[in-house]
Amino acid sequence: MFLAVDPKVVHVNQVHPLACDGVVIRNTRIYSPPAVGNTDGLDPDFCINVLVDNCTIESGDDAIAVRSRFLPGSQILQFSCC
Repeated sequence: MFLAVDPKVVHVNQVHPLACDGVVIRNTRIYSPPAVGNTDGLDPDFCINVLVDNCTIESGDDAIAVRSRFLPGSQILQFSCC
């Protein structure tokens, strides 16, 4: 499980949970430098049961890029950001 609940600000190149079941990211601000190219905010990769709720994501590329290196793939169950 990957869990990020109520941190103030996450300054990272990207949040990249890999092969997780039960990812919860809630009330979080993810900041990847917009001036730098190819900086995604959140890249769930081969994850299932992902909840992204009430988050703000700033990035230089994709805010959220769902990936799947393996089959059957990523599955987002609930997604609400502003």
